[in-house]
Amino acid sequence: MIGVPPGLFARLFARLWERLIDWRNARVADPAVQRWSAAFPLTRPMARAHALRLHDLCAGFVHSRILAACLDLRLFEAMAPGPATAPALAARIGLMAERAQRLLRGAAALDFVTEARGGRWRLGALGAAAMGAPGAREMVAHHALFYADLADLADPAALLRGDGPPTRLSRFWA
Repeated sequence: MIGVPPGLFARLFARLWERLIDWRNARVADPAVQRWSAAFPLTRPMARAHALRLHDLCAGFVHSRILAACLDLRLFEAMAPGPATAPALAARIGLMAERAQRLLRGAAALDFVTEARGGRWRLGALGAAAMGAPGAREMVAHHALFYADLADLADPAALLRGDGPPTRLSRFWA
């Protein structure tokens, strides 16, 4: 078009798009809109998907700690021969039976183990996969070092700015 600066429509569209996203975010953040979205049949699947994803992000720390305990205690290797009771597994991994039962329930919630008939526990598909994945052990070790580095810092933001002391994590992945 004559007299229209180049890129004018693209800039106008970009501004409109940004305003639309800001409007959407304001609606999504509104508890009344959230309740309505969860109840309305056409928006319910998306509302549930967002709620589940947010829950998974919040629960991620607990999930990684359950995996860390399973790997550190070598629970999956203790289960590899076949189904066993919680007391038998507790003896193999050096825990009290009630503590082993608690770990098994947490691991079952994440599909690392499954409960078999007769109060016995069996290795689950994710537990078997973790047992055969050295990268999983390395990531769990990575998490432990990262948490230790954060705990040692008086100013955790210093870690992100890069002006803090050398970290255990930086030596781990060297």
